Amino acid sequence: MTSAEPVTRREARHASETRNRESGIGSRRRVDCRGFTLYEVVLVMVLIFIMAAVVAPSFSSFLPAYKVQKAGDVVIATAGKAHTDAVLTLRRHRLYFVTAPPEGENPYTYLGYEEDPLRDPGVFRKLGAWGEPEPLGDDVTFESLEGAQEDPDTKAKYYDFNPDGTATEGRITIAHPKGDRVTIKIDAATGRVTVEETPE
Repeated sequence: MTSAEPVTRREARHASETRNRESGIGSRRRVDCRGFTLYEVVLVMVLIFIMAAVVAPSFSSFLPAYKVQKAGDVVIATAGKAHTDAVLTLRRHRLYFVTAPPEGENPYTYLGYEEDPLRDPGVFRKLGAWGEPEPLGDDVTFESLEGAQEDPDTKAKYYDFNPDGTATEGRITIAHPKGDRVTIKIDAATGRVTVEETPE
């Protein structure tokens, strides 16, 4: 018979926890959880306001240039469609510009085509989705439409693209009051549409 006395559950648990503590098993490290001080928050806010003050003017000057470029891209794409479709379908296509739209609307462009040149010469229909008005951005206007003709009924200006690849020669200048502008040239012999470089 051994001389060891029976161990109670409480004593056994206490002995086990002591062993675990000594060996490092089950110990929890203290995590340093601190938040931001008011000083740090105010400092970050001041830095954000300074950065915004530096970036805002450059962004606002970039916006008109972006609007003019976007309007130029729309005109180039629509004119390119007119030139290609005129050659492929053997029907004259017409690129319209509405410079004085109703109050509250922006100037816009759209595309038409001569549906039946033999039976109804000179009668143009809107060309599907391309015939829907494509408005310019706010404050963006057609500054000049050199070489454009005027439709007597609608008063819209237009350039023709012919089945033989030729077109009405012209220069389209799109501008913003802040001074940004782009000039697009239509070549009469080839019907090609290009952006004209402005001399600096």
